[in-house]
Order: sequence, then structure tokens, then C-alpha cells
Amino acid sequence: MGYYSLSSFGCNNWDKFFVIINMEQQNILPIKTLADFKRGLVKGRKVGCIYHLEGNGRNEAGELQYKSVERPLREVSIVQSNSFAIKTEKTDGKIVDSWCQYPKASESKIENNRITMFEDDRKGNKIPVLTYWIVE
Repeated sequence: MGYYSLSSFGCNNWDKFFVIINMEQQNILPIKTLADFKRGLVKGRKVGCIYHLEGNGRNEAGELQYKSVERPLREVSIVQSNSFAIKTEKTDGKIVDSWCQYPKASESKIENNRITMFEDDRKGNKIPVLTYWIVE
């Protein structure tokens, strides 16, 4: 096992570093375009996800702060032309379908075989909401 600097993985903080290390241990489906992402979503295939809007308290100005949290791999259960669903375990143990609509190309960014979906915040700034990758 070798020693690596954070910059050798193209990142500058530990949270991203651990996500990158974890993703390198998975067999990630190559994604270059939104169409690649849609084609890659097949019933039964696993999807990784990072949720970027987990509440993390407030700053000194009283503004809500967020942190990114990697969710466990989940299975694609339904694929439609405008959205897809993944199996999600609720706190009571029940398995339900969690739906996600495909973003417009202008509302997403594809980087390192991952697609990040953005929304506008109250000030009109684009903020990341979800990042997905597909595991073969």
C-alpha cells in the first residue's frame, strides 16, 4: 500500500478523498453524457449516491450549512423515459421506491463518470443536490 497526497487524486479535502477511494474500489460504468447515464440505468443495476444537502447546523449569520453524505449502493428498480426509481430502505425496514427525474443538461455536470444534479438556491445560485454513479 502506497502513500498518496490529496492532490494526486485531484481533490483538496478529506471528504472528497474518501469518496474517490471508495469509488475506485467499485467497477464504475463510464459516463460522458446525460444520454450515457440514462442508458446505463438498467433494472437490477446498482447506483451509488452522494446527497449534498444534509443539514449541518447554521453559521454565525444564521444561514443553514450543508454537508455531503455518501449513501449506500442501491438497486435500480424502475426505469422510465423521464425518471427512474431506486430501492430504498426506510427506518422501519420497509423497502420503497425513491424516484428521481432526469435533469436537463444545463442542470447537471458530468465529471469522473459521475453526474451531479443541481438546483437553484434562494439567491439563484446553482447548488449540488445529488451525485450519482452506476456500478456494473
